[in-house]
Amino acid sequence: MPKVQAIKILYIALAIEAGLGLFFMLRSGAWVSLLVIIMIYALLGGGAFLLKRLGLGQTGWLTEFGSNWKPVPPPAAKNWSESMKGINLATGPERSEVINFNLSLEEGISALQINVGHGNLRVVGQEGLNAVLIVATKRVFAREEYTARNELDRLQIRSWREGTLLKVEAGPAEGLTNFTIGRSARIDLDITAPPALAAAFSSAAGDLIVRDYQGELSARTGSGTMIIERYNSGRNLDLSSGAGRITLQQVAAGTIRTRTGAGTIELTGVGAETLELGSAAGMIRARSINCAHYTARAQLGSVDLYDARIEQELELSATAGQVHVENATTNSFRLESTTGMIFYRGTPPLYNSYAKSTLGAIELLLVSGGMFNLDLRSSVGTVNLGLPISTTYNSTRNAFSGVVGAGGPQLQVQTQVGNIRVAQV
Repeated sequence: MPKVQAIKILYIALAIEAGLGLFFMLRSGAWVSLLVIIMIYALLGGGAFLLKRLGLGQTGWLTEFGSNWKPVPPPAAKNWSESMKGINLATGPERSEVINFNLSLEEGISALQINVGHGNLRVVGQEGLNAVLIVATKRVFAREEYTARNELDRLQIRSWREGTLLKVEAGPAEGLTNFTIGRSARIDLDITAPPALAAAFSSAAGDLIVRDYQGELSARTGSGTMIIERYNSGRNLDLSSGAGRITLQQVAAGTIRTRTGAGTIELTGVGAETLELGSAAGMIRARSINCAHYTARAQLGSVDLYDARIEQELELSATAGQVHVENATTNSFRLESTTGMIFYRGTPPLYNSYAKSTLGAIELLLVSGGMFNLDLRSSVGTVNLGLPISTTYNSTRNAFSGVVGAGGPQLQVQTQVGNIRVAQV
């Protein structure tokens, strides 16, 4: 067999073994993967022995590819300063600079917009102000003083008026964005403003904290924690985070809409006309809630609600996670979980309600005195009742239909796989 052909066959065998190793790693686990790796090492050893026996380990075999073959010299090294132009390694100590300035609120200004490129934004409402007070802290990371000075000068705060809107932006000056390896330069803003101003706050990368505010509020963060505390008005809140936790504490508002791509949503002591919460990857947890409409949806994560008074509709759903409700007062509820159990402890429904799960058990513990029609079904599981039944239409191991009390609204409880229990407390 020609020497070059032997090498080709060897490479083909290695490729097949590597492919089989990846396949078994995905299908069978670590032990089979380890065995395949050992086989590959054995094949490599055999290949090395074959090369030696064929004489391919000697330098003379290179002449088969042409007598004019010459090694290619490595490229000449470039000047370090030229190759690193426009790049900040950001490996030095932190150097900071604090700037204070006031923006007077001219006549006709009724709204405030603040955008931070990279940095934290903290806003506190204060009565009696006729200006927006800003404390800006620039932070850079550089070893040399002149590099730090250049980086600090790049970070700027700009403000201007557009009609009734006062705009503030903080970040690198336009056209002066260097590529940074390591910790990025940032501006942290501490804002004190009249609390009744309508406001839109955003940070591309950083935390956003708002306290003691009352105006219509929209807040966004690309990646970072968002905290809203002591917000007290009938105005609306619109909050979103690409990747970060959102926390609301001691909040009273009209409509509250909160969304996060990847992060937990936590509410404590919140009152509103309507609450709409959504998380793509993260749990939703709320305690001490008082509202007319409450909706919470989580794709990857559980939905928990404790000590809630919902005057009209309660709607909770989790695609991959449990739904858990403790001590709830509501006129009706709609509880759904694709993969996860459902637990509800609270008042019986006054209007049509349901609890549905594809893969998970369902348990409803209802306050005594309820009057409703009951329909329970489990494809794979049992049905257990612990409340007084006045009329029974159908009763089997995994299904039940009947009337509780004098009857009334329809309560449906269904699961594909899991047990069902409905009892009185």
